[in-house]
Amino acid sequence: MDAETLWFRNELAQSSSSLYTAVLAHHPIFSNGDHGDTPILIEDWEPLLRERKVHLYLSGHDHDLQHLEFEGNPTSYVISGGGGAGLRNLKRNPSARGPYGLKVAGFTHVEVNRERTVVRHVDTNSVVLHGFGKTPRRRSLSRVTAADWSCQWPSRQDARPGRHTPQFRCSLGRPAVLQGPASSVSEGPV
Repeated sequence: MDAETLWFRNELAQSSSSLYTAVLAHHPIFSNGDHGDTPILIEDWEPLLRERKVHLYLSGHDHDLQHLEFEGNPTSYVISGGGGAGLRNLKRNPSARGPYGLKVAGFTHVEVNRERTVVRHVDTNSVVLHGFGKTPRRRSLSRVTAADWSCQWPSRQDARPGRHTPQFRCSLGRPAVLQGPASSVSEGPV
């Protein structure tokens, strides 16, 4: 085991009493995008994420927005790379290793509290394209449609000098997994 992987293993071990564990990195472990999977991370890091039951692995690198889930794997893989450089086509259909992937400019909004973590992919017009949630016990939350979300940018008045920078806000009446406008309602483990 190299020094970086040993350090990573030790860091993950320190999170054992946390409600949630998220790992942030530039390179994705798995990706349906132009760069594809990262074989060395699959070999070295993915087993550590499974072992420590990490909730989220958030990355960039591919110029798109993605959410990948694998049966039996407790980790949700989120790629948020639609914020700057030119967008690139996905190499794999998101339906094969989804549930979501799109060549689109946007960002990822993460909300964490004691009851749930909610992750949303949002486009440049403040439209929630996709979202999902997890509880501390790694259960998925019920699905809703995009119409159930209310998102807004702060007003310019809220951005006056000397005040904290206002935050983009999304609200929802209940915990949810968003699968786009045509989703169905279901519950169960991720």
